[in-house]
Amino acid sequence: MSKFKLIFVTLISFILCFAAFTGCNANTGLKSDSLMTIDGKDVSKDEYLVYLNEAVKNFEKIGGSDIWDTDFDGKSAFDTAKESALSSLKMVKLTIMRSERNDVSLNDEEIASSEKEAQSYFEQYNGFTSLDVIKQVMEEKALYNKTREKILSEYSVSMSGFDKFLKEYKADFTEITYSVIYTQNIETAQEVLNKASQGTDFNTLLQEYKSDNNIYSLTDELSNISDIFTDTENIQSGTTAGPVETDKGYAVYYVEDIKNVNDDDIRQSAQEAYEEREKSKVFENLLATWEKETSIEINTDVYNSITKDNIDME
Repeated sequence: MSKFKLIFVTLISFILCFAAFTGCNANTGLKSDSLMTIDGKDVSKDEYLVYLNEAVKNFEKIGGSDIWDTDFDGKSAFDTAKESALSSLKMVKLTIMRSERNDVSLNDEEIASSEKEAQSYFEQYNGFTSLDVIKQVMEEKALYNKTREKILSEYSVSMSGFDKFLKEYKADFTEITYSVIYTQNIETAQEVLNKASQGTDFNTLLQEYKSDNNIYSLTDELSNISDIFTDTENIQSGTTAGPVETDKGYAVYYVEDIKNVNDDDIRQSAQEAYEEREKSKVFENLLATWEKETSIEINTDVYNSITKDNIDME
């Protein structure tokens, strides 16, 4: 999978996680400085800007500063980040509305930790909103995490799909070292593959078909090259694959070494990841139900007025 494709898929997955919570309703007498109301309670534009700043930084962490030139199915990356931030804000608000009935609150130590985090955040991104607003957001996020954990602790996860998940998950932790020979036509590439299959040492072939494009050794995750080695179940040292058409020519690949993670360690890690994924699905369904039960109004004038100038895009 190419780097850009990986970035794109990661971002889209992140956005779709909250897709059910991004609808904007018409204004019906909202305060001019409010972004929205939830069951009649105002949510300020400044609160939203904290979420938007975090969404922007997450996008840049995944895709770099060039991400803002990317088009997402006809929508700009910034507009996509705005939707993600709005969804996150609504998710937190909808959850903390359930904190009291679930007997969840922050203790003094947790409040102090949130205030410390807010101070650090304010010093790092000073300029786009006040410290008091950031403190409020950080405390609400801490309460959200605690409430979510309490609610999900009552759910048991079915492990029926775990074996399939483990197979896919393990590939992300299997490192494969391989060599590549690039040729300008498929006939030559097939010739290379035939010689390798007949036992000719691949290092000898690298010298025989040497070019500026040839890469002598690369290490990558098995999941990233599953489109090259389609039978990843039986892949082992000495495996050859190709010819594969690439932007550098026709490629023939040779597996030099495979490094597997300890099975017990990877299984434990995979189980934790699987349980978290399944619980996230449960929570997404809860959020969808809560939203239907809640009156949410978006001030579209305020929302649409928010641009890159409102936060630090550097």
